[in-house]
Amino acid sequence: IKLMSRRKKSTVKISTKLPTKKSILDFLSEKGGICDKVEIVKQFGLSERRERKECEKKISSLENKGLIQVEESKIYLIQKGGDFLEGRISTHPRGFAFLVTEEGVPDVFLPPREARKVLNGDRALIRLFNQKKNDRVYGRVVKVLEIRHRVIIGRYETDEFGRLAFIPVGVGKGPMRLRQSSRGKLIDGQLLSVKVLRDSNGLVSSIAKVQEKLGDLSEKGIPQKIAMVNNGIRDGWSEEIRREALEFDRWDQKEISVYRKDLRSLPFITVDGKDAKDFDDAVYAEENDEGYSLFVAIADVSFYVKPGSGFDEEAFERGNSVYFSQSVIPMLPEKLSNDLCSLLPCEDRLVLVVRMEINKKGQLQEFEFSEAVINSKKRLTYDEVQFIYDDGLDRAKANIPNTVLENLVNLKEVYLALAHARRERKSLNLDGPEIRYDFDEGNRIASIQLVPRMDSQKVIEECMIAANVAAARFVDESEMLYRHHPEPDPDKIEELRQEAKRMGFGTSPALDDSVTLCNRLLKQAEKRKERLFLESLVMRAQKLASYSTSEKSHFGLSLPHYTHFTSPIRRYSDLIVHRLIKKKVRNSGPYDEAGQSSESVAIQCSSCERRTEEATREEMAYLRCEFMSRQIGFIHSAIVVSVMDSGVYAQILSNAVEGFIPLEKQFANDADIKKLPNILSLGQHIVIEVDVVDVLARKIFFKLVSREPVEKKEQR
Repeated sequence: IKLMSRRKKSTVKISTKLPTKKSILDFLSEKGGICDKVEIVKQFGLSERRERKECEKKISSLENKGLIQVEESKIYLIQKGGDFLEGRISTHPRGFAFLVTEEGVPDVFLPPREARKVLNGDRALIRLFNQKKNDRVYGRVVKVLEIRHRVIIGRYETDEFGRLAFIPVGVGKGPMRLRQSSRGKLIDGQLLSVKVLRDSNGLVSSIAKVQEKLGDLSEKGIPQKIAMVNNGIRDGWSEEIRREALEFDRWDQKEISVYRKDLRSLPFITVDGKDAKDFDDAVYAEENDEGYSLFVAIADVSFYVKPGSGFDEEAFERGNSVYFSQSVIPMLPEKLSNDLCSLLPCEDRLVLVVRMEINKKGQLQEFEFSEAVINSKKRLTYDEVQFIYDDGLDRAKANIPNTVLENLVNLKEVYLALAHARRERKSLNLDGPEIRYDFDEGNRIASIQLVPRMDSQKVIEECMIAANVAAARFVDESEMLYRHHPEPDPDKIEELRQEAKRMGFGTSPALDDSVTLCNRLLKQAEKRKERLFLESLVMRAQKLASYSTSEKSHFGLSLPHYTHFTSPIRRYSDLIVHRLIKKKVRNSGPYDEAGQSSESVAIQCSSCERRTEEATREEMAYLRCEFMSRQIGFIHSAIVVSVMDSGVYAQILSNAVEGFIPLEKQFANDADIKKLPNILSLGQHIVIEVDVVDVLARKIFFKLVSREPVEKKEQR
């Protein structure tokens, strides 16, 4: 990173007029981006006090706009590519931080004194400096451009100096003092949410204000609340949104005759998890001479949520619904998500439906989109459908209409055809067991199990993928919002190849492409205990999927065009795709999203998706730690999933919970620690004991019991 060199001479002509903001910026530019306030006074001949005050106001205005930085008597011109950089703050538990940019520039180190001014996730502007001792570049925080955390959660406890202080959790911030007037009666160890105090530049103060006293971390809902606050998840609705929701009513019967097809006679069904409340997709299939006609009907959310409305703006900000372990933070108010838009059984509902003609080989031959009204004949769960598929057809006839059962049989046939086509195009075969959490009444994890994916889940998944493909092919490329999954970097694939080889898997020739290697390894792991871990290695080698207006392909599914169309109740991206499809169906004019470009929607939806993933991961991390805190002393079979200089991470085979085995506690002397590569290796089966769990820090520690696997039940 090159720092701007200062010019020695200025060529700007002296003016006795009161300077404009532009002339101040021009002068700074001529001076090489830095000057003293005195130089500006001399340059523009500001002899009177009134003139100097007016100039000071203009300098303050320029600073507030982020165009300059003032440090005591010095003024710096902020120029991209010069001494200043923008980026996202990434904090480290040891007190320092980094500025991560999106411009291909190496991460910039922020020492602890600078890291204290910001919180993890803040978007900030920094100034670059060279450290004289080692010529290392470091950053000094100038301004926070986008605040990630206004409220944070932590614990009121005794710090390392024996003083009571607020210790934030998960935001990379050291101990903070609490404003005296906001304290009230606080107990050592109490969880609090506090308001972060910042100065005019958004820099964090060392003092915070108590906002709410929380319960213990093991109490119901507290892990979710922490995850929501730490990740900026919005909850609740404004009065305006509530009023607007009350005004919604059932659609008029005239809607059918204007644009919509009446498909209420078809035996559509919904198939979801047992706890689902928002049913945004219904399916129906029938056999024909060429193959199958597959109908996928999706809730017509766009009928109710108009561009530019209060609902639309709120949905854009949220980006998607957030599914926590026992509750949902919806993208849309429950009046829409759980009622008017939800495809409830035996209720007329407005939909956007795609009819697809699929041949016996699972190839999509043709498709047609239309606005319609349907009436779902049955709400089924995945377990119920799986029971029917597992030789329960005759017993189901007593409770389920024959038309619905015939639909289920046809859907299974469609799935088999689509699955065949999927194998032929060589998509990633990530089909390992799922982790199922069972909860008690206090929302604590009661058990964790690995369960195989059911055919009933795969049937619906393939139907949704087919509908998404049709949507991606239907809308004009210039307007479409695609779901893009890039091909992995060759270095990541080679790293995967070497890791799998160390675990004893037969690796493919170097000439194999990425997907062939991944599927070859996944196939070898099908019947092995390491399957879940190997799938995680394959996933680690992948790039993240995102929304894009230009990149159309999906590597994981091996598809040249792909989008998200099937979940407009819970994803804003799908709502936009619905509007684009309806525009084309109706042959209406150019798409205008009330000032929101498709590119801005792609960026917002991708960002919200990452935020949601982080929040749900954080909640589950707390819940898993609380669960494991009740298993101190338990013995488990495990597998080594990561080897580091300081220790190894191991994953329990029965529930996929990971913990750290620190070597300084495990081995008596340095000589033993240095033998680590010969002692433990990636993929090695071991036996561990649950040793220590720090729930608030989300850390689990194991002790190594045996370096050899034992074939007997896990015990205490």
